[in-house]
Amino acid sequence: MKRIIYLFVALVAMSSCTISEGWNSDKDLVAKMAANLSIDEIRNQIHILSYAQIIDLYSRSGDGEREIIEDQHLPNVRLRQTEKGWNVVRDGRIALSFECTTPLDTLGSVWTVKVATDKQQITADQYWTIECTGKNQWQLNRHIVELSRSTTSTFDVVAGDQVGGQVQSGPVYQYTIEGKCEIVQNEEVVAPYRIDMKIMEPIVYDNYKYYTDYTGTAFTEGKMSIRVNNYQTGEAVVAPFHYTIAPEYSNQKIEYLYIYQK
Repeated sequence: MKRIIYLFVALVAMSSCTISEGWNSDKDLVAKMAANLSIDEIRNQIHILSYAQIIDLYSRSGDGEREIIEDQHLPNVRLRQTEKGWNVVRDGRIALSFECTTPLDTLGSVWTVKVATDKQQITADQYWTIECTGKNQWQLNRHIVELSRSTTSTFDVVAGDQVGGQVQSGPVYQYTIEGKCEIVQNEEVVAPYRIDMKIMEPIVYDNYKYYTDYTGTAFTEGKMSIRVNNYQTGEAVVAPFHYTIAPEYSNQKIEYLYIYQK
């Protein structure tokens, strides 16, 4: 499933050194790539959770309410119930498949989400799981093997208020996210990089703030620690760095995202 990679800036150093000495532009680009892929992975996860929340709301509603939910949140897709759960259908084709037996907010409930793309069918090695761990709390686990990369991630997410909008365009709830991910780039397509990201300070996603303040991004705060190694040799490609969400700079182009390295 294709997603737009949104760009964020303001990387914080792990040391007091700056780019004035020994700055390597190639390494800088690698670090930018790692930060953007990590942010996009978080966005993908909460987007799927938002879909699940809308589907759960839809499943509990009557016919009249379902029409309102479809018009407000799902105008470009339709939901179709199956023996195992719900399918999201776009242009006559299944885009997402949600397998579930209990409501999403039932403690211990686990939903499995599978994805279809134009290039490949849904397979057993491409899935999400969403497990309810408390009131408005879920753990999201993802394992995806794609042509260019494989991704494994675990995020603990607390959902806040529903903020409206269309779930196809972006998550329609507020979220606070913790966790980590591992992204391995396929050497046949790109350089053999392994990206390890861990959230150091909870990342906040607030679509309401995006639409009211026009900050340029719905991510409003948080910090990640990122390492990029060559997965064949284990050697560091860039020095480990911190990445801080800075919405006030989010409209800048990627060239203005700076890395402060040792």
